[in-house]
Amino acid sequence: MSAARYVRYAPGIQVVLARDVVFSFFISVIPALLPVVGLRVLNLDSRGLGYLYTSMGVGSVVGAVFCHSSGSCPVVGKYADDRR
Repeated sequence: MSAARYVRYAPGIQVVLARDVVFSFFISVIPALLPVVGLRVLNLDSRGLGYLYTSMGVGSVVGAVFCHSSGSCPVVGKYADDRR
């Protein structure tokens, strides 16, 4: 319960959580429609569909590693507390 109280009185956390909820709502369509696009539009079989899902995961990992190694990810620190 103390976590809920903290979120209630911390506007910075509220912004992050609201952004996460909105992003999750809209991004959840991609994995749901990926089989439709893969099977009907791209004419893939089950193996091709597996590769399509795998490419999403590999792309996420490569993007995260690139963002971390370059240090120029535009989102890092955007909503962080600015008490430095």
